[in-house]
Amino acid sequence: MGDDTNAVIREMIGRISAHGITYQSGEHSMNRDFSIQEVFNAQLCLTDPRKRIFKSALPLFNPGLAAARFIYMLSGSNLLEPIAFYSKSACCFSDDGITIPGSSYGMRIFGGASGKNQFDLASKTISTRSDTKRAVIDLHDASDLARLESQDIPCTLNIAFMPRSDTLHTTVAMRANDAIQLLPYNVFEFSLLQECMSACTGLRLGNYWHTAVSMHIRGENIAKAQKLSRETAESCAMPAISSFSETLRLRLVQEEADIRSKSAHSANAMFDQMSKFWGEYAAVWADILSTLACEAFRLHNKHSATWIQGIARRIIGERSKEAPLTAAYCDFLDHLATPT
Repeated sequence: MGDDTNAVIREMIGRISAHGITYQSGEHSMNRDFSIQEVFNAQLCLTDPRKRIFKSALPLFNPGLAAARFIYMLSGSNLLEPIAFYSKSACCFSDDGITIPGSSYGMRIFGGASGKNQFDLASKTISTRSDTKRAVIDLHDASDLARLESQDIPCTLNIAFMPRSDTLHTTVAMRANDAIQLLPYNVFEFSLLQECMSACTGLRLGNYWHTAVSMHIRGENIAKAQKLSRETAESCAMPAISSFSETLRLRLVQEEADIRSKSAHSANAMFDQMSKFWGEYAAVWADILSTLACEAFRLHNKHSATWIQGIARRIIGERSKEAPLTAAYCDFLDHLATPT
């Protein structure tokens, strides 16, 4: 338990490194030929979910990709192309080269083809039952068990929202979680979802709990675990989400689509787009969208990381406390260019 994602994740990594059991992945696993070090039924608690930005001297957590993953979740889409734009590795999980129905948590949360918006249903449950235990969003279902040959089975089982004394506590349960490669992203995106729910229901933001049946480290990352667990970086809190609605969700999704469509445009267009975000959105959303625009521009243009940092820092200016994600992205670019 701790108030900073860096401390609680590093403690988890250290626990696996010290006490985990190591085994060789089987031939039918996506991790075949990898060594896996794991602990069972691991749990962490983040008491200040706004301190969700993981920082490391190793370029493991990309704030730009974290922003992309979260907006992709908000989109409710299961199409591969929008997230593959930011992460080519997503293609490895698609069975048909078109969709990722298991990895696209947003489709299962916000409705997609099923038409059942579990986020909205959970919000209504909380609003009508002040101490409910029923506000649970299910992400893994029986049909996933039948897809034996699929590369794309959801790792997250469910998200439980627990309102108590005008405070919203949240627990995310996973069947499996990579503590180095994915846990920092999962804590980031699901704690943001928790804060969206707290804004929807008018409740204070409570503790974020995260549990995994298999919490593990894979392959070459096993050797990095001790170094990671000894790092001392701290996270700055992101600005609060004061309101969240279906209209805002759809606006943010459209902004991301516009970012993709303009990513190959000029630097001036990028600067103007980021300036617009700060003029039209609350700080937390402007920060996320600005970080996303920087990452899209980096991936699909030839400008150097230093040049992109310059643009980002011009936009941030004196807003550094309002733009911790964009600032962390600039730090990430520094680490990306530094040999480890």
